[in-house]
Amino acid sequence: MYCLSKIVHTQKRLLIVIFSLAFIVRLLFVAALENQLVWYDEIQYDAIARSMLRGEGYGSTAFAPLQPFFLLGVYSIFGADILAARLAQVLLGALTSIIVCLVGTRVFDRNVGVLAGFISVFYPYFVYVTGALYPTALFMLLLALAIFFLLRFYDNGQKSCLILAGVTLGLSLLAIPTVLFFLPMIPLWFLLSRKFTLKQVAAYSTILMVVTLMVVAPWSIRNSLHYGQFVLVTTEGGHAFWQGNNPYFDGVNRPGPDDIPQELRQKLKGLSKIEKDRVYYRESFNFIRNKPMQFVKLYIIKFFNYWRLYPNTISENRFTTLKTKIISLLTYGLLLPFALFGIIKSVFHNKKTLLLLFLMLSFSLGYSLFLTSVRYRIPLDVYVIVFAAFGIIRVFKSVFPVWKKNLVTTSDY
Repeated sequence: MYCLSKIVHTQKRLLIVIFSLAFIVRLLFVAALENQLVWYDEIQYDAIARSMLRGEGYGSTAFAPLQPFFLLGVYSIFGADILAARLAQVLLGALTSIIVCLVGTRVFDRNVGVLAGFISVFYPYFVYVTGALYPTALFMLLLALAIFFLLRFYDNGQKSCLILAGVTLGLSLLAIPTVLFFLPMIPLWFLLSRKFTLKQVAAYSTILMVVTLMVVAPWSIRNSLHYGQFVLVTTEGGHAFWQGNNPYFDGVNRPGPDDIPQELRQKLKGLSKIEKDRVYYRESFNFIRNKPMQFVKLYIIKFFNYWRLYPNTISENRFTTLKTKIISLLTYGLLLPFALFGIIKSVFHNKKTLLLLFLMLSFSLGYSLFLTSVRYRIPLDVYVIVFAAFGIIRVFKSVFPVWKKNLVTTSDY
């Protein structure tokens, strides 16, 4: 870790090293997997893509569209092969490691960026998601790009960066709609940064939101034509909200189809997806109104479940072993304290860190209204790693003062 930024001679070579290592690690992992899907959601994404490939259309499924269309693109070029899709995600994962490095450099300095980049190369969760056909790998890259473009805009004021941030945020929203919780935090960051006037904050926020919505608009129009009324991205918000807010939920293990009470089944019988969504929301709000303390208890449990140290999955398979939990504890579990230390040491001195904190906070609080799991948190681990890298370097600078004069502290990306 001594003088990390001098591992290679140029910035381009450094990024190539990070990309190459990340690509090789993920390629080796994917090569070891069986050519079959494990998780329910990835099976559904694959099925939608194959349906479109056969010319049978997207259908009325409630899954967000970007991952199926990404898979469709891969299948159209290389054939409907799971391995081809995984290899495409290997590329996404390797690119993400580069962006982790760039974000760390933008927020702090090159040393933090390099360390964060190398941590992301070997981080088990990041490696794993390249082998699962979830939208996680694609979403994580797009969200990290959005953060990078926002940081560049903060530094140089170029509106092209703001537009690119809007494009990547819009695409992120089409992958996982939870981005909606983060969007209002961006104008707040502009405001609290004290770098922009109120007029500029209003103008820049408007540009960002308009571009974001323009990206999402074609899919929303498609939904409106299909359902006969406005649907921004998906129709499953009500069901997810009910799963996370009902008397039968313990905060961790979500209710399955068999847990839906008979009375609710009768209310849902014969209804359209839109109508079912409204019923689920209505039932959830009735629960919150009638049992507010249970709602608060569930919310707190879900919040901590989001940041839990190891996965707690619904399905049981070869990836849900004790070894998986140990690996998580030895990686994420060790990084988290350094990340908390890094946050404490930087948040009052670095306005850029507020953007990352707002992102982490908005996702945590937003998901906790619905359902939480480690899988939903993985895209935020990018920023856990960035803060952890800063915390680690601060600790080593304190323990080994000689490092201070050897570490490069410039931001050149």
